[in-house]
Amino acid sequence: KSVLADLRQQVRCARDNGFSSLLLGQHIVSGPVGMFQTVPLLGRLAEDAAGMRIGPGVLLLSMMNPVLAAEEAATLDWLCDGNYVLAAGLGYRDEEFEAMGIDKRERVGRLEEGLEIIKRLWTEDEVNHQGRYFKLTKARASVRPRQRPRPPIWLGGDVEPAVRRAARLADAWLVAPTMTFERVGELMTIFREERAEAGLPAAGANPIVRECFIGRDTAHAR
Repeated sequence: KSVLADLRQQVRCARDNGFSSLLLGQHIVSGPVGMFQTVPLLGRLAEDAAGMRIGPGVLLLSMMNPVLAAEEAATLDWLCDGNYVLAAGLGYRDEEFEAMGIDKRERVGRLEEGLEIIKRLWTEDEVNHQGRYFKLTKARASVRPRQRPRPPIWLGGDVEPAVRRAARLADAWLVAPTMTFERVGELMTIFREERAEAGLPAAGANPIVRECFIGRDTAHAR
């Protein structure tokens, strides 16, 4: 209970001091490291983060059912007054794929097909889909997002194929915290060229993750 209270206070403090976004990571079977699950926690924090953009950072979409992911995201978009962003990634931990019953070798195909389904459920009245991993027959979403035509989608990744995938399938590439700024520049050029070749407009956002440890001095922060 105290951890949740601390999280709420941290979010309100960030909002009151000018921070514009709240993105929460997702992992499963992470013990002994404790983590609340992302979607219900975002729902709980939406009021504390009023006015901020909220979303997962990132959702392990390759392991998820895209229909549920689409409807949960749409629900959150209403809870945060249309300030939701879906930031998604492939995932990398073997134990997570095993726990979810997903073959890690299928993660790219599942992610790409899942994104297609999510976009269609968000924007179409009825969806018919016959894919490799998912099948929908006259599917009508229980809830569609508040944002029109849909919330933005960001895709993470730190290798060239992932960046090209983000350029084709998403609205922005979410830059991982492990990369040098020199490498970010190189891959951002590839991202922009890939979008141009696909006939897509320039990205409206260029999100980048960086880790920051706050303290009274360097030793304290460390």
